[in-house]
Amino acid sequence: MSPADSASRAGDTPEASGDSSSGTFAENMTAPHDFLARPPAPLPSERDFDPHAGDLDAQCAWKNFGGLSIKQAYKLFITRPEVYQEDFMFMGIRAFTYYFPVIDYYLRVTERDPEDFGDCEASILGSCVALQFSPEGIAIPIGFLEESERLADFVLSQADRYSATKGDRRRILREWNRAKDEITKQNANRLVQRTPTRGHARC
Repeated sequence: MSPADSASRAGDTPEASGDSSSGTFAENMTAPHDFLARPPAPLPSERDFDPHAGDLDAQCAWKNFGGLSIKQAYKLFITRPEVYQEDFMFMGIRAFTYYFPVIDYYLRVTERDPEDFGDCEASILGSCVALQFSPEGIAIPIGFLEESERLADFVLSQADRYSATKGDRRRILREWNRAKDEITKQNANRLVQRTPTRGHARC
């Protein structure tokens, strides 16, 4: 299925819907996360999803989310979060940075159903964040590091909202602590890179 087909499956096309703020759904999108913080264009390209060209998992993420606006991506994600969660593990960092509000908003508004089992995908989404931040040498905007850390702090402070079982809560805490550790490492790397080397002439 092409990205254009995914857009149609999510409800409409990017050109038709854009990111207008009309209707109940759009009103909810602005709280607690400002979904309009992401520009409507340019959308992440296929290379942004699959920077190494040929990664089958990255191509699956491109097939599902390529060409979608933030709101369309969220609409698609919540239809089957258990299916689409791993797309956020394998899409390239540029695509992940752009579509991060989807999982941010989802985790902030989702609460467990007492009759359901599982953890609302909270642990695997923590794994996605940890994996995205783990490679060395990737360029991550400082604002996105702060945005990601805020979500990690939120999940870590409210793990019981996603599951009633101790085992699930342990997994959620483990994965989001991993995510926060990787975010902290990326922050530290940025500080090291900014620190001038002493004892050498500048020119």
